[in-house]
Amino acid sequence: MDPLGVICLQGYTASCVPETAQDEPFAFRLVKFGSEVKYFAAKDKDTVSQWINCINQLANKLNQVLKSILFFKFITILVKALLINLFSIL
Repeated sequence: MDPLGVICLQGYTASCVPETAQDEPFAFRLVKFGSEVKYFAAKDKDTVSQWINCINQLANKLNQVLKSILFFKFITILVKALLINLFSIL
């Protein structure tokens, strides 16, 4: 089976769909502020839990990595600005 597409998990949270709002018995969703909610279904309750745990763990790791990269870029820009100011004084 070929994949149908790719979803970047940055900013998403996976969760169960409330039973009153679902058409599928083992539905779960991906939610991201400002984005359309994406719905999925699994074959059973255990598989839903595995998907939710896996997606949330990966999304959290991705967010941590991106925060580290942004912090590194910020520090790099700050150091460059400090060096420019230091050499302009000399």
